[in-house]
Amino acid sequence: MKGDREKCLEAGASDYIAKPVNTEELLGLLRIWLFGKQTNSGVDYERSNGEHPRS
Repeated sequence: MKGDREKCLEAGASDYIAKPVNTEELLGLLRIWLFGKQTNSGVDYERSNGEHPRS
């Protein structure tokens, strides 16, 4: 739903993915959390604040 991502992040969630889960989006987010920025299938995935999640 519109605004869910923002509400979750404001409440302290580390990230957000909507249902139904898109496999490519899920894998992209996992790559971000494990390795930082990742490019896959021409799409750049990067954390919104530009920081690696473990830093």
